[in-house]
Amino acid sequence: MLNKMRASGGRLFRAFSRREEAPAARWLTGLMLALSLAGCGWNPFPGVTFSAVITDQSGLPLPGAVASSGGRGAIADAEGRVQLKDAGSRVWVQKTGYGRLEVDSHTGSVTLAKRNAPLKVIWDERYSTPVPMEGIKSHLVNRGFEVATLTAGSLPEDADVIVLACPSFFDDAAYTQYMRAAYAGTKLVLLGEWGGFDGVDLAALTSLSSKAGISFDSGQVRIYGSGGQPQSWLAIKSVAPAPLASGITTGVTVFTSGVLTLEAAAQPILTSESSAIRILRWDVGPQTMAALGPLGRSQLIAIADSSLFSDQNGSDASPQWKASDNARFAENVMAW
Repeated sequence: MLNKMRASGGRLFRAFSRREEAPAARWLTGLMLALSLAGCGWNPFPGVTFSAVITDQSGLPLPGAVASSGGRGAIADAEGRVQLKDAGSRVWVQKTGYGRLEVDSHTGSVTLAKRNAPLKVIWDERYSTPVPMEGIKSHLVNRGFEVATLTAGSLPEDADVIVLACPSFFDDAAYTQYMRAAYAGTKLVLLGEWGGFDGVDLAALTSLSSKAGISFDSGQVRIYGSGGQPQSWLAIKSVAPAPLASGITTGVTVFTSGVLTLEAAAQPILTSESSAIRILRWDVGPQTMAALGPLGRSQLIAIADSSLFSDQNGSDASPQWKASDNARFAENVMAW
């Protein structure tokens, strides 16, 4: 009789335990499902939208400032306004040449202090660059930048801007160095070439630029004249955003330009006229030859064709970096 009572009590206890555990089990199952959906891109725990105006100490807007949180970033517009969705409780705000601040995600205005030091630009040629660019480096030095060429070793941790110039190869260690630099707040400038140019690894460039919504395309941009002949030299007059167009009056000139493909996170900088043709795809219309997007705690600028800054002679027998407003565009890119 005693054994029957024990058995009956045990069954009741197990049944009661199952009823008590059921809500917890359902909650755990729901959590696991939410986390699995998060891995597919759905955020079950959305953050807040960080919306602020970024200014300098005199109250002037700071276009190009970057707000970042949780691996996502957004770039301030010409009026210094920035909006970052799904931000965490804290947001990093910074701009090249200025200090950086970590602020509460509900902050509506941020003031950054300008640093009293020249911008440090590292021209990375460790992965081989077939395009000589000594002239534009000297020009930037004369304009107040600190420029150093890297041919061996690791990336310095105190660089403001790193230029990856036409790499012919790239490895995992290099990729890791660049991503660490971006998440430390260094701006990356990637220089490519048109698809038929030997010695430049566009896939290596895209491995980085794709994280900012930009891909280097293997095609090239052509504009055909009235006689049906392609023009080798392309004059680009559409430059945006406005700060990158500062001081540019005649436009930017490139030789047989490469082309970029953009996703939502990126925005065009240099755009061809509507009669341009993207060779291989035979896509007629405005083509993107330079673009920017947020990456880490800073921004990435991709330029599809390095002829903008090349020492090679242009159509007027002078170095290509001296053509049109190419030199001023280089200054804007480094400082913005």
